[in-house]
Amino acid sequence: MTRYRIAPDLADKTLQRASRHIDALHSAAQQVAARSDGTGVSGDPVVVRAVAGFYVLRERRIRDLAARATAAVDGAKQAVRAYDGADEKMATEQRRAGDGTA
Repeated sequence: MTRYRIAPDLADKTLQRASRHIDALHSAAQQVAARSDGTGVSGDPVVVRAVAGFYVLRERRIRDLAARATAAVDGAKQAVRAYDGADEKMATEQRRAGDGTA
């Protein structure tokens, strides 16, 4: 075995924390989307359209960022599982080889 060891429970806690931040991004995107039609903004119609356009642009960016972050967290979870599974398999094979049962 290598001297590197991933603690799946600690990795899981970290990834869950990242997921909560991603959920906050999704929530922010929804709030931005709710204002993208100009609701909640009063005043000059030109300003209302400009503000609505600003929200539309930001909504896309936030959604894209959240999607990338979700994909990164999912990929990290898969990598941790694969690494841990391979590490366990290698340790089992080494024990069997040492016991002469391989």
